[in-house]
Amino acid sequence: MELRPIQALALSEIRENGGLLGAIGVGHGKTLVSLLAPSVLYSKRPLLLLPAQLKRLTLDSILPELRKHWRISPDLVVESYHAISNKPNLLFDLSPDLIIADECHKISRKNSARTRRILRYFDAKEETRFVGLSGTITRKSLEDYWHLLLMALRENAPTPLKFHEMRQWGLCIDDGVPDFERPQPGAFKHWLKRNALEGKSPSESRSIVRSAYRERLTETAGVVATSDAGVGASLVIRKHSAIYEPIGVAPWISESLKTLEDEWTTPGGEEVSDAVDYWRKAREISMGFYYVWNWGEDGPDLEWLEARKEWRRFVRRTASRNRDYDTELLISNACERGDLLSVEWTTWNAIKDRANPKTETVWKCDTVLEYGIELAEERKDTILWFEHKAVGERLKELRPEWPVFVGGVHGNTELTEHVNNLKGPCSASIKAHGVGVNIQALSDGIVLTPPSSGAIWEQLLGRTHRTGQRADVVNWTVFVHTRHLSEAFSKAVENGRYIEEVTGQKQRINYSTIYVGDGHAQD
Repeated sequence: MELRPIQALALSEIRENGGLLGAIGVGHGKTLVSLLAPSVLYSKRPLLLLPAQLKRLTLDSILPELRKHWRISPDLVVESYHAISNKPNLLFDLSPDLIIADECHKISRKNSARTRRILRYFDAKEETRFVGLSGTITRKSLEDYWHLLLMALRENAPTPLKFHEMRQWGLCIDDGVPDFERPQPGAFKHWLKRNALEGKSPSESRSIVRSAYRERLTETAGVVATSDAGVGASLVIRKHSAIYEPIGVAPWISESLKTLEDEWTTPGGEEVSDAVDYWRKAREISMGFYYVWNWGEDGPDLEWLEARKEWRRFVRRTASRNRDYDTELLISNACERGDLLSVEWTTWNAIKDRANPKTETVWKCDTVLEYGIELAEERKDTILWFEHKAVGERLKELRPEWPVFVGGVHGNTELTEHVNNLKGPCSASIKAHGVGVNIQALSDGIVLTPPSSGAIWEQLLGRTHRTGQRADVVNWTVFVHTRHLSEAFSKAVENGRYIEEVTGQKQRINYSTIYVGDGHAQD
């Protein structure tokens, strides 16, 4: 075995700079870099952090195999991000002098328990070194990875060291910032050609500024980013805009989505609280189901239901009038601090924990799943990728002979074995298996509900479109049979462009050829 050029470069940068932020694309060999980093830094207490579903696979299969070929530190401890969240003192008990975070986007949210504990540890143990690796270091904001840059490079980071200055940079380059809120570039002007922004539209100016930032980021010592597609197989995504064409979407789905849009009420009569909840419910209905509560023999708590209903109405009114409070959580926190005054919150907060009804799934229409099953059976060796646990359970009912992979300790291994042995169609959870499983023996996939994140798409497409793929063309089919699913896919495409403009990482959703049905390719 020998190192790929990007692996050799990453290890050299780790050695020379004492840390690394590696924006290394899916399929380029991050795993070996993470395992060899302790050796090049002569670490005595290295800790490798992984998503929970990859820990067992790494310990049982990957480490024993790679140790036959490479000098991997015998002191390396492998733990999951989940363990950091659940064991408050784990980091201080292990006392690592080097933390390698594979799939480091798992610690992008600074308000999560795992991220706060890692940051707290670095504050207490300033001599600790950090290596962060991910094919998707950012989703939509500089804030996703700013703290990772500081842990890896400290004062040598290519970004401001102060939080408020970083936020100003983010307003210039981040995705989803309205044009009227974007400040004029300050420090960025020093990296632009003279008059580069004159006469340019807001979108053109944004791309130019992002390009200047990307050049600064990727040329910084201690930052490595892949910029090539490098798989050798073309990638095709086909958008199915209607189920069972030309019949179209089942009437129940169309009618329920219209009611949701007009009245913000689900088929079960539940009030929707905010935009996030609205889009979540729309994705469920698009698949043919919704959730209801089972109150048991005692029946519903009417006072609880009424208080919840009034609170959610208050949330909708507030979110529609105030851009600073656009989610239920933000509004609730503001009420608790006293920044917002709400009788509805006071009433709801007093009794919200009184009831805890169980959630049940109500299936009204199997059209979408039946169509997905039909496509999968035609193609024989493919995976139906799903988002909701309820969908996985329903697929098991409709096709009991198919395996449904929903995660677990040995989930990735079992899915890989099924694919490598070409045992026919199966179903798999995007959340459980959209990262870390190498199934390039397949060249086909079907996505039932498209993620709206370009980062999630990059990981998902990279399961099959990766080094070792022998097919000339890798095909993916995505269902966009409702406006909500179509908009989610369009948002993912836009988000993929942002990621590529800022980091230089080629995004598969950008360089794929996208077709509508069996028609012409679209730009």
